[in-house]
Amino acid sequence: MFDRVLIISVSAGAGHLRAAQAVEKAFSLLNAAKEVRNVDALQYTNKLFHELYSKAYIDIVDKTPEIWGWLYDHFDKPWHNERRRLAFDKLNTRPFVKMLEEYQPDMTVCTHFS
Repeated sequence: MFDRVLIISVSAGAGHLRAAQAVEKAFSLLNAAKEVRNVDALQYTNKLFHELYSKAYIDIVDKTPEIWGWLYDHFDKPWHNERRRLAFDKLNTRPFVKMLEEYQPDMTVCTHFS
């Protein structure tokens, strides 16, 4: 049994949220953790990024899903432009990092690509 489990999803579309809810329910039904926290990572970013990301995701997936696939494939290159991405992440995710440091989960499950 785990003490603390963190489930991370993103509120862009319903699929990631539904997957996170299913994982949370499974932990509950199996009594596999004392505490399970299900969070939306976008709630820990700045408001502008949250709104733009969510809106852009829905618009692209609804209207031109092939573009989302291309973006996903194009940017899924580990270590490519890593400095730029890390600098952006560092500025945009301080509240998320603080939450992780405070919660200190024993296990983390993410339903969104990272």
